[in-house]
Amino acid sequence: MEQLHSRLNEEPRTATPPAAAHICQPSPVQITEILNRLSLVEHELRREQSQLSSVLTEKERVIEAQHSRIQELNAANSQLHTMLASLRTHQHPPTLAQSTANGSASAPISDTSDYKSSSC
Repeated sequence: MEQLHSRLNEEPRTATPPAAAHICQPSPVQITEILNRLSLVEHELRREQSQLSSVLTEKERVIEAQHSRIQELNAANSQLHTMLASLRTHQHPPTLAQSTANGSASAPISDTSDYKSSSC
């Protein structure tokens, strides 16, 4: 480490300008062109942002409509389950022995109590 330090001190020093000095100053015309390009890019970005905002608003509207429809379907499903339960308690299906004696081969109503309504 000391050797590197001593070599660094031994090397001849030349006056080198800092790296920033190599950058040339832009002319007023170049500055104007840069500002014009920046303005165009800003305008394009604002237009794109407006379009994206419109698309987002439309998607939110569709989601709200779907949410409302799901709630309507859940309410209808609940009513149907209530009506089915009511029919089951008021109407006693014939027993298996009675249905075979009468010759009817109707299938019993399936139990749908396991089904649940969807929720959002």
